[in-house]
Amino acid sequence: MINTHYLWFQIALIGYLFSFIFFICHSMFFPKRSLMAGKIILLAAVLLHLSAMILRGVAASHTPVANFFESMNQFIFFIALASLIHIWRRHNGLAVIFPLLVVVVSAVFTLRISSRITEMYPALQSIWFEIHVLSAFASYGLFTMGASLSILYFLRRNNKLKYFNENLPACAALDKNASSLNAWGFFWFSFSMLTGGIWAYYAWGNYWIWTAKEIWSALLWVYYAVYIHTRFTPRWAGKRANALSVIGFWVMIFTFLGVNLMLRSSHSF
Repeated sequence: MINTHYLWFQIALIGYLFSFIFFICHSMFFPKRSLMAGKIILLAAVLLHLSAMILRGVAASHTPVANFFESMNQFIFFIALASLIHIWRRHNGLAVIFPLLVVVVSAVFTLRISSRITEMYPALQSIWFEIHVLSAFASYGLFTMGASLSILYFLRRNNKLKYFNENLPACAALDKNASSLNAWGFFWFSFSMLTGGIWAYYAWGNYWIWTAKEIWSALLWVYYAVYIHTRFTPRWAGKRANALSVIGFWVMIFTFLGVNLMLRSSHSF
């Protein structure tokens, strides 16, 4: 028998897929009608996904961040949430196509993972751990959205958008918005690093224990710190900074998935 929270999760994923399709249609064929349809479907999917995670949390008696399935849920949700906020603020369907593609691909992968509810390990039973994890996933959503705008920056700069009906902002506006999203992502990731250190102290008696995940998280933090610095360096502004933004997305993906799946640490799935 399928649990209610899992059924709602599956329906939410269908919603993400349809919103992705509608935003593509908006960009290429039917600008006005499909944009509003995509917005409404994405809003419904995000709310349903949030409800599914709340139900799972109630069933598990803890915030759903205890295993791989739940982590992928958080990853998908925060990218979808960042996309939703952006599309309602900017009305830019092209900008959310890449994040929603990440959502759809991640969702297909997640459906192959066991959805069994597991107990929270004693070391994870801390409010600091929950804040640490949720802050990290919030930053992942913002980094993904920032990378999407940087991709559009290059497409716009190289005049590769002639097949799309949508009018995009100028390169300077895309550059500025990507920078703002990545800066907010850096803020939340920094907060995640801080709360992660506090959690580690209460769990193991040390703020830093040199696991593979911690090392790669520090590298990711340094990477985006360098990116933020480039925003104040004229030689690196524009093309180079947006290249760093796109590459940063893949560094983030490896820090989240690659390290957790391939290397042993306290964060391994």
